[in-house]
Amino acid sequence: MQIDKQLAKDLDKATKKIIYDSYKGLVSAAAKIELEVKKEVPVDHGRLKSSYHIENSRTSSFNYKNNNGESFDGGLNVPLEDGELAIGSHTNYAENIETFGGKNEKGKDAVRNAIDNVDLIDEIKRFVKK
Repeated sequence: MQIDKQLAKDLDKATKKIIYDSYKGLVSAAAKIELEVKKEVPVDHGRLKSSYHIENSRTSSFNYKNNNGESFDGGLNVPLEDGELAIGSHTNYAENIETFGGKNEKGKDAVRNAIDNVDLIDEIKRFVKK
């Protein structure tokens, strides 16, 4: 059975749009996770909070400053394929804050809680239209 050329073209276009719109939903969810984490982590000099960011397959570095104006390169150095994202911090103490928290346990489980609180499917649905 031969598929009509126009139908094949339309299907290809629709598929590409669904993939693109799904990726926009993924980016939106990642941005919400990043924002929630930044609200929860403890702030002393602001380095940890400023270091959390999103990377994709085209990200090669991430420069940021703490509250004292000191600059850092915070690239995650995570190999990513097209369509993949990573959210994180390169600081050597981010994992300790996530696991144990800072003063009064502030920041404990911030990343895990942010991921749990953002509904990825709902974010994708917001961008993929019928």
